[in-house]
Amino acid sequence: MAVIDYPKQLPTPLQDGYGLDTQDPVSRTPMVTGRVRTRIRHSYVPLYVDATLIFNGKQKAFFEAWYSRILKEGTEWFNCPLKVDDVVQMYEVQFARIYEGPKLVQLSFWRYTFRLMLRRKPLIPDGWEHFPDLWFGMEIIDLAINSEWPEA
Repeated sequence: MAVIDYPKQLPTPLQDGYGLDTQDPVSRTPMVTGRVRTRIRHSYVPLYVDATLIFNGKQKAFFEAWYSRILKEGTEWFNCPLKVDDVVQMYEVQFARIYEGPKLVQLSFWRYTFRLMLRRKPLIPDGWEHFPDLWFGMEIIDLAINSEWPEA
C-alpha cells in the first residue's frame, strides 16, 4: 500500500491553538496507608497534536473529499508536516477523531480544528539521555570539529 502524504497544496496548521498532549502511561493505585502504588500500563505512549487550519473555498472542498475518500473518513495513517521539536518535519499521523468545523471566518475562509495522533512519540536517539552535557553542547562540539578538521 502506498504511503499517503498530506497534500502540499493545503496550508500547514496555524500557531494559534497548536499544542501537544501526551497520554499518561502510568497507573496509580492509592493504598490505605496514603502511599500510591505505580506501574507502567504500556510502554507505547501516543502523542497527540491539537491544531487549526484555515482554508479558502477550494481548499475546503478538496480537504473534505481527501478526508472522506483517501483517508477513509480519517481512519488511514498519513504523513503530515508538523512542528514537534525545533523544526517542521514529516510525521506519520492519524485523525484521533473527526475534525470540528468548518466554521466561517473572515467572509470567505473556513476554520477546522482537529486532533491528530502520532504513530510514534518522537524521542532523541537512545542513549543520549545519559550524556546531557554532550546533548546540550553538541552545536559547540560540531562547530569546533568543523573549524579544526574541516576535511573530515
